Amino acid sequence: MRVPTGHPNFTSGEVLPGVNFAYGWMLTEKLEVEANTVINRRRDDGIDHFYSEYFQTINFEYDLCERIMLFNEFILVSPSGSLAAGCQYYEHAGIHLFLMPNLQLDFHAAVGLNQYSDDFLGGSGLSWRW
Repeated sequence: MRVPTGHPNFTSGEVLPGVNFAYGWMLTEKLEVEANTVINRRRDDGIDHFYSEYFQTINFEYDLCERIMLFNEFILVSPSGSLAAGCQYYEHAGIHLFLMPNLQLDFHAAVGLNQYSDDFLGGSGLSWRW
């Protein structure tokens, strides 16, 4: 869920609940397919109107070697009942580097595939498992 924190220009003013369902299958020793099905409540930017957002991903992960994993993902974001938002489609890919058994470094980038999508986004992360 998203909670109403931060500056009033960047918050919905109320809690926005959601449900996430993550699932996957090992296809081979090195290849896995994963998916996420998400339903969230959202607010149209700048107006007091709420709607449901459906978010679906399908992701292929390939273990290049013991310490390197590549992924390729398709993302669909579909607003239902929005007055302003449109469907967004993304192609998203990246790499996970397992530096130690409990330490992971990752890099990713995505390109928007339609007019409602951002043109490009990317990022990196560092994860430590306790």
